[in-house]
Amino acid sequence: AEVNVAAAREADPNLSVDMADRERERSAHAPCLLAVLARIDEESASVPVHEQWMSVGAAVQNLLLAAEAEGFAAMIVSGRKVASRSYRLAFGLQTHEHVAGMIAIGTPLPGQRPKEALAVADLFSDWDGPA
Repeated sequence: AEVNVAAAREADPNLSVDMADRERERSAHAPCLLAVLARIDEESASVPVHEQWMSVGAAVQNLLLAAEAEGFAAMIVSGRKVASRSYRLAFGLQTHEHVAGMIAIGTPLPGQRPKEALAVADLFSDWDGPA
């Protein structure tokens, strides 16, 4: 909770007491909060940086899908705070390591229903080559 407040203070040195309390509260919303830490090797000859980040995203998506399949609600949150000095220090990160985000996992709110799936035709179209 305090790392959220410290990160918010980095972004706004004049953070009010109410906003600091809100940051503390936010970090306690979900029963389970997981940090997604990425170790990116910018010198790798075999795996380009963009592919390393894509792998991090795929791992996050798999975790989100697994949580949802077990009946939990899950989401990833990021933003400026996860790139803050406070977060980097809290997790003891080296220069090639990053906090990609925080995954919140909990039970769905009462009455919350899964989103309705869109029709395939709403998502895809045929491609006939360059216009």
